[in-house]
Amino acid sequence: MPRASEFGRYQLKQFLLLLLAALTAGIHMLSLVTVAAVPPHRAIHNLRRQ
Repeated sequence: MPRASEFGRYQLKQFLLLLLAALTAGIHMLSLVTVAAVPPHRAIHNLRRQ
């Protein structure tokens, strides 16, 4: 059975589907860091009182 250990079309399709899922999940996690960050700021009404 020489073909039993080869990397065929089915394995390539499975690999690409898993790669697509992993990449989109990684991009989603990195975007959460950017979107959820609260920048330091001052409100305008606090500046008028000082």
